[in-house]
Amino acid sequence: MSKVLVLSDCDGVLAHTPKAVERFHSKRYGAEYDLRELAKHGKIHPWQENPTEENRRWDEFYQSQEFREILPIEGALEGIDSIRLLNEGYEVSVLTARPTQLQESTLRWIHTHFQNRFRDVVFSVPYINCPNPVAENKAKLCLRLGARYIIEDTPENAVECAKVGISAIVLDQPWNQNYYLPPEVRRARNWEEVVELIRSVSNK
Repeated sequence: MSKVLVLSDCDGVLAHTPKAVERFHSKRYGAEYDLRELAKHGKIHPWQENPTEENRRWDEFYQSQEFREILPIEGALEGIDSIRLLNEGYEVSVLTARPTQLQESTLRWIHTHFQNRFRDVVFSVPYINCPNPVAENKAKLCLRLGARYIIEDTPENAVECAKVGISAIVLDQPWNQNYYLPPEVRRARNWEEVVELIRSVSNK
């Protein structure tokens, strides 16, 4: 019997990337910022209003020590292990929209912190060297991969997945607090609640 597939986003769900961006910004530019205050305006970094500068600083961040030393979200490892032990037989894959040039570093990070936990790591930009790559829609990818659940920090992605019948869970983060979630999308305050939400559905 095939296992139930759960998809997990990477940044903001498994990886504490925004915290690493905060450290990078403070160290490189000598200025701290309040992530929660920025999130009130729909932002997670202070250079977001300038696309050229945003791209430049993201590239700079990807080469930084802070990027290499991103820590896992608290409870993520235990949560993944708990999901894999649920009674029906569950497995988890990562579904990320990270830029394609980060595939090698992303796989290395996952191997370091989540060794042998995931069935697969799926990048939603399908071709590494294609010009102007466009990320595939996560809802369509969920259907193609046969997923039953997705764990997200981006409400828009969760809502799109729920529209096509995927059980979507939004993990609480400062940048998604003010977003209205329809009834079919559930919110979890932490990884323990993520596991409980999936368990509650699996027991029905």
